[in-house]
Amino acid sequence: MLAQDKIKRVFCIGRNYRLHAQELNNVVPERPVVFLKPRESILFEGSEIIHPAPGRDLQFETEWVVRIGKEGLYKEGETAADWIEGMTLGLDLTLRDLQESLKKKGLPWEKAKAFDGSAPLGAFVPYVPEKLTFTCHVNDRLRQTGNTELMIFSIEACLAEISRYWRLLPGDIMYTGTPEASGRWHPETGSRLHLLLLAPLAGSSGNYAMYAGYWTLTTIGILVDVPPEILPNDPFVTSTSSFLLVFTCQ
Repeated sequence: MLAQDKIKRVFCIGRNYRLHAQELNNVVPERPVVFLKPRESILFEGSEIIHPAPGRDLQFETEWVVRIGKEGLYKEGETAADWIEGMTLGLDLTLRDLQESLKKKGLPWEKAKAFDGSAPLGAFVPYVPEKLTFTCHVNDRLRQTGNTELMIFSIEACLAEISRYWRLLPGDIMYTGTPEASGRWHPETGSRLHLLLLAPLAGSSGNYAMYAGYWTLTTIGILVDVPPEILPNDPFVTSTSSFLLVFTCQ
């Protein structure tokens, strides 16, 4: 686990999946939409979500998160693998009612998206430069399915946009956007939330390994040959997928 004091900045890419932008009646952007969260928004082991009082509609947004491994500015022609050293899944928790109110007034989103504990984060695994499928289940019901191939802006495009304004640093992380069907979540009522990430694992013969944890995000076991019933029914999931990263929030 990357300690919180080792995280430099938390960059977030908004509206990076066409259907999510459309479901919120947002214009599909021509350039990456970038906003930041403070380091205090990150939740690791032993933490619990606190629902801020100003908002009533707390929503989850499941996102693929990558970690930057070196300092500098992205240059045209470089690849994501030149910059990214790790990946995981995370949640961009959003007070949707407050966000909509702020947007109507033309005000910034920080109160709705950058509050303390708004960015639960899983343990990082080595970066794999392949298309990845990820899902979110709430109380064992599939709520979100995404694939990085459907991102409007690639990792390279996002790095290029960030580099126009900030010098990239080791330990910077980037939330890459959420697919459609983000929804309301009530952790205080005991709801369980599972995030799954599938990707090729170097040297694997096609088996799966499962990394599982509870809301403390503590790894509790590894399972080889994951039962097919827990895999998402998704056209992007193929026999070449070879590991499953899971963390469970409850």
